[in-house]
Amino acid sequence: MEDIVEDSQHERFGRYQVKYLSDGTTYWVRPDCMRAFPKPPARVLVAETTKHYRLAAMQYTHPDDVVLEVGCHEGVTTDMLQRRCKWVLGIDTATDPLNRAKARYPHVRFEHLDGFDIAALTALSPTGTYDKVFIDIGGIAELHIVMGLVGCYFRAFKHATLVVKNKFFKHLLGSAQVFVPQIEVQDKEAAAARKQQQEQGQRQQQHQQQQQQQQQQQQQQQQQQQQPQPDDQGQ
Repeated sequence: MEDIVEDSQHERFGRYQVKYLSDGTTYWVRPDCMRAFPKPPARVLVAETTKHYRLAAMQYTHPDDVVLEVGCHEGVTTDMLQRRCKWVLGIDTATDPLNRAKARYPHVRFEHLDGFDIAALTALSPTGTYDKVFIDIGGIAELHIVMGLVGCYFRAFKHATLVVKNKFFKHLLGSAQVFVPQIEVQDKEAAAARKQQQEQGQRQQQHQQQQQQQQQQQQQQQQQQQQPQPDDQGQ
């Protein structure tokens, strides 16, 4: 996307020139007609239902994204992602659903592949990594399997956002809280208070210095005004 046209004499004044990655065509667009792409609120998002999982797929993907869906089944969500993103791969270990996905969506790439095969997944990506990873190996899949996949992708694809559909994972997070000892909380609060006092002291010191400089300048001006003016030459 190019910068907005600011020349009021230009016929495209107030518009952006946008290039579509899909076919390379360009269009002039008014700012009020453009849609913002929200940033995911966290690196790992957990959905309990298919509806929420697909809403996340629509809300948190970008046209430049390289995307992986693990557990693509018959390819419905993978096709939705394909329509929105630059490059998409759907994988599954179930042969029959995967064959139906390939027949139903021939324009989408599907592979029979184990989700734990990081080397193969990395080799298949055109960038060697993924921007978004969607995981749907069954909404009631065993938690240790889901957590294993999440851990693998979290480490292997360091900048990827992970969207996971799993009921147990969602309930686990809802019942979890980070434990911080009270002494550490108090230490942090005390450190924050000390920092605030130091900053306030520095601001007061700077203010006093500015006032002193202003007073010195005023005194110098007054002294200059009080000095007798020399007589004009010739008088």
